[in-house]
Amino acid sequence: MAETYSAFKGFKIVHSSTWENLERTPEKKKGYLWFVRTGDVDDKSNVIKGDIYFGTRHYGQYNPTNAIDIDELKRVLGTSSNLPGKGNNRPATATTVEEILKFVSKPYTDGNGITISSDKVIASNTNARTVGDITIAGGPINATGIFEGNKIPKDTSVQEILTKLLCKEIFPDAATKPTITVTASGEPSGFREINSTLTIPAFTTSTNAGHFNPIHNGTHTQPVTGSNFSNIKFATTKSGFTNYEIAADVTTIALQTGITVSEGINSVTCNVTGDYTKPTGIPVTNLGNQATGATYTFSAGTATNSTTVSVTGVYPIYSNGKAAPSDGKAANAQVSSEGPTMKPQTNNKHGLINTGGKLWVFFAKQAAAPYTIYLPKGKYKITEAKMLNPTANAYDANVLNNFVANQSTVTLQSGGQDMTYTAYEYSGANGPNCVEFTIGKA
Repeated sequence: MAETYSAFKGFKIVHSSTWENLERTPEKKKGYLWFVRTGDVDDKSNVIKGDIYFGTRHYGQYNPTNAIDIDELKRVLGTSSNLPGKGNNRPATATTVEEILKFVSKPYTDGNGITISSDKVIASNTNARTVGDITIAGGPINATGIFEGNKIPKDTSVQEILTKLLCKEIFPDAATKPTITVTASGEPSGFREINSTLTIPAFTTSTNAGHFNPIHNGTHTQPVTGSNFSNIKFATTKSGFTNYEIAADVTTIALQTGITVSEGINSVTCNVTGDYTKPTGIPVTNLGNQATGATYTFSAGTATNSTTVSVTGVYPIYSNGKAAPSDGKAANAQVSSEGPTMKPQTNNKHGLINTGGKLWVFFAKQAAAPYTIYLPKGKYKITEAKMLNPTANAYDANVLNNFVANQSTVTLQSGGQDMTYTAYEYSGANGPNCVEFTIGKA
């Protein structure tokens, strides 16, 4: 017989233990709608499972872990051809409906030729690949020779095919290998007096890591080579100089002072070597692809370089005149104003010249003192002497035979050391005021 109630009294929410205690006093259950929690609560205080009663009559149950429901869902997943989890792939280890539904709703992922964006938009791309070899044999696009063996191989991407058909790949020029340079800052040069001393400066190096060469009209910037130098060594050789200490297989070449100049060419040559590494960077083509061929890059190797410090040792030339212009017109203008009254400058040292060079000298009147030029004995001689023609403003009259070597010698200096000189004196009562001398070896 059904229960009857005179009035609805309200709701009751209790734990199953409280409900069981009320079994001894069933009258207390009447008139109420009961929510009986028959399990624990989760970490969010939500009821895991429970029962519904009105009075003492049971009307329903909430149980998400009900084995019957789960088994039924597994059965459906295992037999339906339209759902994932078919057959042996169904989620047999799932223990809740929620876990099974997560498997069913597993999201799609990208594949070759298909891209799925974050906002769930599906689009095609150029990663799609050929499913078999494609033989190139005619067609509207002449692709002969583009692919090896005139065949597009299986699994070639659409991107690669289009790039090869539509773009001509241009490779860079040959790479410039690393270099090493050796220099000597402030080195001496030119003519120096024999027996004089000078300083040979220290030799220093600089290196260049080389570079990958750009592509003609290309837009891609080549990376740096990343090559490094090590094991830099020096070696020196010399000629002429005295007191200079040569070296071999050393890491530094320091300056040396008090080096004496000898006659003729004096030189110090410094050779340097350095090992460079294989580049870490890789050059690129106009399409941005790596150019790894030996032509476009380089391997590890050794760079060399050398430099020479050189001077020419000559003897100074003296006269009892003074330096004159080489230009005949300029020389004649000075002669006209000063010539007849100029007094000789005894043992005047002229600028340094090598044998075969020319020397221009102003002299005073022959009556004041004989025109005299002094040359190192046994070393130099006058090979040509021409007087200044005031009419033509040129040195054009030969007076070589008028300069005669004096039997007596004089002592003059070269590089601060005494040397024996021969005096060549002009013979005759009168002579040219300005002379161009050509000096040769004795």
